[in-house]
Amino acid sequence: MSIQILPLNLVCLPKVDPETIFKLDKVSLLEIEMGLVTPDIVWIPELGSSNTSSSVRDMFNKWIRSYLEIARLVKRLDIGEGNYTKELEEDYYVYAAISQLQSVILANEAQCEAFKAQFEKFDHLWKKDLSVSLQEFLVAGAVAQADGTRQDPPLEAFEAEIARFKGIQDQIQALPQSMVIGYVKVDARSLKQALVTWVSKWTYLYTQHLQTSVVSTVEDLHKFMGASNKTLDKRIGSERASDVEGGAEQAMEASFHIMDGETVEEAKKRWADETRHGLYDIMSSMRDIRKRSDRTEAMFDPLQSTVALLSRYNIVLPDSVLSKLEEGPLLWRSLKKKMFQRREALAAMQQGEAIDIRRKSDAFGERVEEFRKFFQAKAPFTVAGPELKLEHVQPAYAMLDAFHHGHVESRPSVTAIIAEAEHLRESQDLFELYVVDYIMLTRCKEELGYLKSLWDMVSAVMYTFSDWYATLWDKIDVDFLVEETKKLSKEVKTLNKATRTYEVFRLLEEAVKAMLTSLPLVSDLHHPAMRDRHWNQLMKATGKNFVMDDKFNLGDLLKLELHNYVDACSEIVDRAQKELVIEKSLRKIEDTWGALNLTFSPYQASLRPACGIPDQHYHRSDAAGYFKLHLN
Repeated sequence: MSIQILPLNLVCLPKVDPETIFKLDKVSLLEIEMGLVTPDIVWIPELGSSNTSSSVRDMFNKWIRSYLEIARLVKRLDIGEGNYTKELEEDYYVYAAISQLQSVILANEAQCEAFKAQFEKFDHLWKKDLSVSLQEFLVAGAVAQADGTRQDPPLEAFEAEIARFKGIQDQIQALPQSMVIGYVKVDARSLKQALVTWVSKWTYLYTQHLQTSVVSTVEDLHKFMGASNKTLDKRIGSERASDVEGGAEQAMEASFHIMDGETVEEAKKRWADETRHGLYDIMSSMRDIRKRSDRTEAMFDPLQSTVALLSRYNIVLPDSVLSKLEEGPLLWRSLKKKMFQRREALAAMQQGEAIDIRRKSDAFGERVEEFRKFFQAKAPFTVAGPELKLEHVQPAYAMLDAFHHGHVESRPSVTAIIAEAEHLRESQDLFELYVVDYIMLTRCKEELGYLKSLWDMVSAVMYTFSDWYATLWDKIDVDFLVEETKKLSKEVKTLNKATRTYEVFRLLEEAVKAMLTSLPLVSDLHHPAMRDRHWNQLMKATGKNFVMDDKFNLGDLLKLELHNYVDACSEIVDRAQKELVIEKSLRKIEDTWGALNLTFSPYQASLRPACGIPDQHYHRSDAAGYFKLHLN
């Protein structure tokens, strides 16, 4: 009796082989879905192997294992026990069939991934940030205006972007909703819908910006025209006389309503102030109309074009906005006409105020020149004395603060006088006079900033040196101090070049250089050859005295101004080192002679004694016996 198991290639391959499926017109074995789970396009279920063992490949592997499990169900006939599992697993044809099946599966997966790649090329739709992309687009295409402002890119740029995304939408719509790939049918409907939704978001991003821009521009223009009309309609000064029956006297009396405790003169002053404030309000309105005239007249056609573009994409603006846009050009021309009429009506007042502004400008110009001289004389460009000291820092900061936001000898601060200059410049602009730059005030402001940076550096250097001065003599680490001083020197050089003309900068640079020069001398003076007599010589050379005790520190030594006595200091240290060599030689001679035992004996036949040194203490090669010293 023989048991036959159908070959694996006859069982499975007809169901998965693409050619067989096509020839026999078989239905796909499996259906899977492609979906968008940001940031990736995923298979549902997974196509390849997965950790959950629920992928398509895992399913096939499970089927293969189930086929091989059949051998466990058939008992062996030759020995009566066991099964045919081993024979089936080791069968060449079974291995070949499994290999062929896996090749078909891998080839099918590759074709599925190729189909998926057609959708992945649109991954920028969901991976790029919408708001960031819009800002980059607005900045890159911004158009500079004559007044220094920057406007959004032209409408053509927006239209091109919207058309680009519409083109992407058409490409996505052209992709198939499903695809039969071998034994798998891929459903891409949800993925296509997700991509179309993302395209809609991008299109909406640009159309919404255009819509918001149109609405805000139209509303802002009408708000501006309303406020300007209200201001231009103000009646000021003698104009009120025409509104009061009886003429100017009655108008003045009506305006001079004397309040409780107010005199007639005070009422007249109030009348003049109100008239002047009203004139400035009207002139400010005229100035604003004049400045935005070109921009406003040039924006109506682009706004109409934007509305037309939005309508092509089925975006309709509110009727109120469309009505205001249509009325805008007529209302703007009417406003400009009123502006010219008011200018003509107020010509006399304008001329009188312009004369007063010129007078104030001349007087203010003289004040600025005087303030500039005062600033150069009082600002901390220098210090009292030949060198910088720590006690100079706080007074300098106090003076800088006073010039910035306080008072210096009853004079206003730089900030206050600049604010006064800006107010005067605005008045000059309002009445179409020459606008003075007041360069001297600008220089004062710049120099105040330079001085602040310079004194910050002075403070850092002086406080650092002050900490070092307290270092005791035997604790000084010269190498560390030299490195730190070099760092300070580099930081000093980073200051603005304008500060290099200031006396304080020169003194700061000299202080750092003096420290760099003195520290190597400090290292030399640390030499063990230095004796009290050498320190006395140093005091004599520098003309300064000090006490060399356990409290002696770096500051005490630097008070000698060693950088001014480099040669003398080096000479003293060199002499001390040479004397140390002599001291060591003398000490060696003394130690040698102190250990000798001298003997005295008659010299030959004479009665004179001779001093003798034992042979072990005398090493001359020509000596024998004793070294004889004749004594007279």
